[in-house]
Amino acid sequence: IFFHPQHGIRYRSPSRGLGDVYKRQLLNEVVNLVDKPYILSCKFDKKFLEIPKEILIITMQYHQKYFHTLDQKENITNEFFVVANSKDPKGFVKLGNERVVDARLNDARFFWEKNKSQNLIKQISKLKSINYFEGLGSYFDKVQRMRKLGGMISDEMLISKDKVELSTSICKIDLISDIVNEFPELQGIMGGYFASSQGFDKDISLAISEHYLPTGLDSRVSKKPFSITLALTDKLDTLVGFFGINQKPTSSKDPYALRRSAIGLLKMILENNKELKLKAVSYTHLRAHETDSYLV
Repeated sequence: IFFHPQHGIRYRSPSRGLGDVYKRQLLNEVVNLVDKPYILSCKFDKKFLEIPKEILIITMQYHQKYFHTLDQKENITNEFFVVANSKDPKGFVKLGNERVVDARLNDARFFWEKNKSQNLIKQISKLKSINYFEGLGSYFDKVQRMRKLGGMISDEMLISKDKVELSTSICKIDLISDIVNEFPELQGIMGGYFASSQGFDKDISLAISEHYLPTGLDSRVSKKPFSITLALTDKLDTLVGFFGINQKPTSSKDPYALRRSAIGLLKMILENNKELKLKAVSYTHLRAHETDSYLV
């Protein structure tokens, strides 16, 4: 039964009504870490279920190589599976892993409670301390450009300009948070949670959490108007900025993932059947870039 982690997890989960959600990459990695895999069923304190599920999942999967579980309603549970390299008759390995994950989740919970209460609007100026790219200023400069560009795109999309400008202004604030510093993979997602916890409109919170989408060819695409607009704004500002300072991809190199940004932008437009005057908007935004004092 325990010859392969996948079989072990599938054998033990149904009796608890749990789902065996895992990533193939994680499974393959764990298989190569052990010679004689044994599945240990462990638990963490239920108090940690109050923090965003993405924090729990990334802590277990990426940092500890554990397998989290979901209940029949697709909600994450406090039970997880550890693949050990030997049997654990006295339960010491299980206890040790539970202590490790509790410690990590306790730190994550502290960061979450601290960061979610920090006013997003008041932190915008702190983005001046984070350099975006030489020739393109700081992240503060980027969100100011995005604010103007988002206003133009909102007119094309026929949606509230004020809500778009607000979402562009605060969409990068999570970059200065402790939780994203600890878990960089959660940028954007945590920004959405912060906005939601502070009472921002649902459209704004969702747009912030989804503004990095799509992240690849197989990635899902935002479907809501404000999410689409913010994602397009971010990608278009990136493309116009880097091409404007002559940091173009070549046939063999694309260090700043500009092709991915361009493909994501087009995928967003095509899959949502939107019409956008890309050439006109890009040209206007380029002219705005040229007037910025930090450009050499």
